[in-house]
Amino acid sequence: MSNLRHGLSGTRTYKAWAAMIYRCTKPKHPNFVDYGARGISVCERWMVFERFVQDMGLCPDGLELDRSNVNGNYEPGNCKWVTHAEQSINKRKCLYVEIDGITIHVKSEAKRVGISDRTVYSRFHNGIRGAALFAKPTRCTHDLSGANLYIAPDGRHHCRACGRVRTARYNARIAAS
Repeated sequence: MSNLRHGLSGTRTYKAWAAMIYRCTKPKHPNFVDYGARGISVCERWMVFERFVQDMGLCPDGLELDRSNVNGNYEPGNCKWVTHAEQSINKRKCLYVEIDGITIHVKSEAKRVGISDRTVYSRFHNGIRGAALFAKPTRCTHDLSGANLYIAPDGRHHCRACGRVRTARYNARIAAS
């Protein structure tokens, strides 16, 4: 790493730069497996802190270093300063779906329409696609008494008629695949 003649060693910018270098070049770093071991590297120019600052500028308050292409290297044109919220949607594990030719970040869209992202993930993993992923859940309108009422071991009440409909849909999806 460069010597410390720049007077910025305690700043957010320096800490972000040093962390970038370590996670990409030091196998003992706890995050090396997600960076250096995957082939993510730091361009030769940015191995010198002052050049990194020339290209990126100082880190503004409240922002973090982010790579636009999560599989790309740390280099000019692929890095920017972003908020934590922006960075949290630019990760390999984020789920994106395409609806009508538009790529949508699942968690952001779920929040926008007012439903739980867990509901959307569950629907996705159960084979539901398209706009139905983000449809607001509907409440059962069946009579929950007598033979139609099922009380689960955990005490929750369930509608047997709705359960039969869900089972039929599930079986149809399995048969179609």
